[in-house]
Amino acid sequence: MSLSRRPCPAVEKRPRFFYAGRWAVRRAALLAAVITILLCPAAFSLGRRDTSGPSGPADPVALPANPGRAVPGPGGTLLHDGDRVELTGRVRLVGSEPFPDLVLTGPDDQDWYLEGASRQLLRPYEQQTVSVRGKVELREMILANGRSLGFRRILLEVEILDTK
Repeated sequence: MSLSRRPCPAVEKRPRFFYAGRWAVRRAALLAAVITILLCPAAFSLGRRDTSGPSGPADPVALPANPGRAVPGPGGTLLHDGDRVELTGRVRLVGSEPFPDLVLTGPDDQDWYLEGASRQLLRPYEQQTVSVRGKVELREMILANGRSLGFRRILLEVEILDTK
């Protein structure tokens, strides 16, 4: 009686396509990804910018246009670049290192940023209430997608009227 080496019926040779090795799982995942991208192109823009606009109600991030670079000032007046204004408020340090900003916050919670000599003049009055007079400068804040966020109010050529 000879012992022949016959393979077990459960381990018969299968076509290579059905081989369940590590590469088969990767091929199946790649095939599923290709089919999904081909059947659902809207789900994967692949870097193309969507120009269709909002499909529902108005875009919730859209801000109203600010006519003629004017911002509301104290007492409801409209302020433009170069106008002189008198403000009373608390001097605060906002932001974090490496970009701290000194601002004057009025009673209506509007922040007026201080730069240059104005910043040096009011730095000793941090966390104190002061009355000042200065020149308004408006700088538009642009987001990364090109949308305008509004104007940053900057106070230049500041002179201190009163400290409290």
